[in-house]
Amino acid sequence: MVLKKYLQKLMVDIKGTEYSNYFEMLKIIQKILLLLLLSPLGCAALTDTESRNQHVIDSFPATNNGDRGKYLNLTSCSTFNSTLDSKFSLTTESSSAYGVYLGYQLNKILSVEGGYTSLLTDTIVKASGNAIGTTSISGGEVALLINFPASPLLSPFIRVGATRMLETDVVSAAYGGGSTKISLSGNVYGVGFQFNIMRGLYLRTGFNAYNLKDTPGTYTPYLQDVYGSLIYKY
Repeated sequence: MVLKKYLQKLMVDIKGTEYSNYFEMLKIIQKILLLLLLSPLGCAALTDTESRNQHVIDSFPATNNGDRGKYLNLTSCSTFNSTLDSKFSLTTESSSAYGVYLGYQLNKILSVEGGYTSLLTDTIVKASGNAIGTTSISGGEVALLINFPASPLLSPFIRVGATRMLETDVVSAAYGGGSTKISLSGNVYGVGFQFNIMRGLYLRTGFNAYNLKDTPGTYTPYLQDVYGSLIYKY
């Protein structure tokens, strides 16, 4: 009964209204219904987009709060030692080396790290080709990294530091034996790229140039290395 009366009233209202006004009203009602229908869909899409963006931010902490924190840097490198050939005859022009560093990223631009570097280990040979001993250079190193973030995944950098190392030259017993230790110090300069491969884990590749000298300043080995690093940020 209630529905019947409502329909009768609606028909009376329609009859009493100009058709043009009636259809205008229908258009307005359609627009309102359409907006009401689309509003939940729009909110859901916006929520989904925000969720995906937050996932990206959390995955790459360099875009969020990951611009600060401690890290461990394990480095493997190949050192070019042609400068030492003026002092020794060596078996190769390059030598495998490694480094272990602890670092702290101050912000997105600056990082500082320090640790131990085994820069060179090589075999000394005589002109006849016989191995008569070994030479090695290793010691402590500190460096400042200036980063230039290009994206959340890639950051070129400049590396500037100082090092104090010990060169140890050992002659085998068959050729008289004995060893010599020389204290070396100097600066290190480098450039490279750092890649964010996953949350908290980075790869770094770069080039370093070591400008070393002994205390009197009469002996100045100049070494260069190309390296790759695995960095864990914690």
